[in-house]
Amino acid sequence: MALVQPIRERFDPMVSLMPCHITLVFPFESDLSAEHLRAHVELATEGVTPFAITLTGITGSESEYLFLEVERGRARIIGLHDRLYSEPLKAHLSRTHTFTPHVTVGRLRNHAAFEAALAAVAQNEIQIQTVARSVAVYRMAEDQWLREFEVGFGNSD
Repeated sequence: MALVQPIRERFDPMVSLMPCHITLVFPFESDLSAEHLRAHVELATEGVTPFAITLTGITGSESEYLFLEVERGRARIIGLHDRLYSEPLKAHLSRTHTFTPHVTVGRLRNHAAFEAALAAVAQNEIQIQTVARSVAVYRMAEDQWLREFEVGFGNSD
């Protein structure tokens, strides 16, 4: 992910708050305890083994976001997203947005700045191959994201 770090440092206001990641479940408010959430994530990831991911090409979304697209591993990520949004998180699933696996590398709320950033990063030919090995859960506390826990995927043996 070292290839995208300079892009994030330049265009992503979350760069110092959150490591590079693929969001599977969007932020939500809930009274669900960390223990119950962990149990849900463990159940939702049961049987999932580490899998290859290829990230390639930066695109724009909603005239505000810069996304590094997921090419390989896309179906597995969508499957995880769907499994995680089962009970007890089902009520938090947004029906107004289609889930598109990606890594956010920038957010620019000014349209002209967004267009300039998109033109600047479009010239970068990025292709990153990595392996998904776990799901990490973060919580917001006093304007910072804290890692609550991480659930690793089973071995591929």
